[in-house]
Amino acid sequence: MAAKLVVLKSTRPNTNVPFYTMTAEQKAEIRSNGPIATVGEKIYANGLKRVRTLFFARASQFADWEASALVAARNADRAAYNTANGIVEHKHVVDMPNYNLDA
Repeated sequence: MAAKLVVLKSTRPNTNVPFYTMTAEQKAEIRSNGPIATVGEKIYANGLKRVRTLFFARASQFADWEASALVAARNADRAAYNTANGIVEHKHVVDMPNYNLDA
């Protein structure tokens, strides 16, 4: 089964506005109960842009992530924070049909 890559690009109005971050408890809950993903993060453009990547080795893991109530709650928290703080976020989902861990 093919892999999926999710790229979340956030742009903040200035570096005085912090990017959204989950609490330690929320992170632990996602790690314990959320769908499996390998996550990376990098800051660009003099601190104004953050790119987060979530790699799902199997499309079924991505589907579980999309359907997760826990993930949906964190996404809603982040969306509300971003709106209140002028942060714009774009989500891109990349199919990786030639990347197959089961092969």
